[in-house]
Amino acid sequence: MEHVSYPHEAGYLFDCPACESRCHCAGPEFAECVFDGEHQTWSMANHRTEHVTAGEVKHSVRGTIPLTLAEAQTIASWWQSPGSVGHVLASLASGAPFDVRALIDDIDATMRHGKRTDTLSVDMAMYLVALREWAIRLCK
Repeated sequence: MEHVSYPHEAGYLFDCPACESRCHCAGPEFAECVFDGEHQTWSMANHRTEHVTAGEVKHSVRGTIPLTLAEAQTIASWWQSPGSVGHVLASLASGAPFDVRALIDDIDATMRHGKRTDTLSVDMAMYLVALREWAIRLCK
């Protein structure tokens, strides 16, 4: 299906058959697309995976500045795991689709596991709390 010839971002022009044919939602920083059906869970398929340095993340976390996508992916990469705890974090870190509510649950499970195994320092807990707040913003 072809997009209309009028210049526009795919998924965001009413009366464009291609835009209205499927969900084009690209992420939380974009408005919901014009598809009139069930929208996909947030997928970063249209975004490259970009990680930043620990120092850059530390600056945002300590300064209470909202995390960027790259910072969120970086924190997720530190805690990702293929197991039952950490698998949604792995999806975020790698740019794969994930459900935001499942991400929040996975962050909570990661924090509980870290406390239970005494592997979660106060500094690292601070990063996970910032990541959880970032995820909560996605739900709004």
